[in-house]
Amino acid sequence: MPYYTGCSRTKRNHLTKRLQKNKRKKECSTQKFGRGFGYVPVMLGVCFLSIAGLYLATVNASAVRGAQVNEIEKEIAILKSERTELQIIEAQLRHELQKTDVIAQHGMKAIEVAEYISAYDDRTVATR
Repeated sequence: MPYYTGCSRTKRNHLTKRLQKNKRKKECSTQKFGRGFGYVPVMLGVCFLSIAGLYLATVNASAVRGAQVNEIEKEIAILKSERTELQIIEAQLRHELQKTDVIAQHGMKAIEVAEYISAYDDRTVATR
């Protein structure tokens, strides 16, 4: 224990106690260092939860995009089928238009009732 000169007894006692406290602090500093890492599990938990949240948000966003793509593909399929139907109708209308043009060019007249003559009677059966 150091000897303090020029100090009162109470001052010396105070300084001595303070030195002893500092020694104890130095001895216990490794224990405080170990206890000081209590925030590490909390930070790891926060990091884990934030990464999990980002992952879920990404998966959800891609699922929504996938659903939108699926709806658009269905619309494309419907439009393709409508296009083929409209092409068939267009071909039929062009044929009718060509027929009327040919009739008008050659000066033909439309008949009201058409009677067809058949060389075969309705009772014939194919033989083999």
